[in-house]
Amino acid sequence: MLERAEYDDDKLDSGGNALANYSDEAIELSLIIKKLGFQKDVCNKEYLTRFFKTFYLKSAGIEKLDEGLLMFKNLQVLNLSDNKITALDYISPNLE
Repeated sequence: MLERAEYDDDKLDSGGNALANYSDEAIELSLIIKKLGFQKDVCNKEYLTRFFKTFYLKSAGIEKLDEGLLMFKNLQVLNLSDNKITALDYISPNLE
């Protein structure tokens, strides 16, 4: 399931390279939040699960995926290499 993550701009380098390691859309989302602040129209599960198209979760220690992944209807790329996953029970049909 989705869990709330704290947004800490100080942990990112000035070019946003740390964000780009996780998703192509992460930098864009960061810019939206910096411009608008935390808005209910953007900072909610419905918007965010439609917003992301890519996730790069390489070597993240992931052992299994739950049904929460199915909420990402527009997800096209999911890189889970070098994790401990043994079964893919919940995969979006849009994945390449």
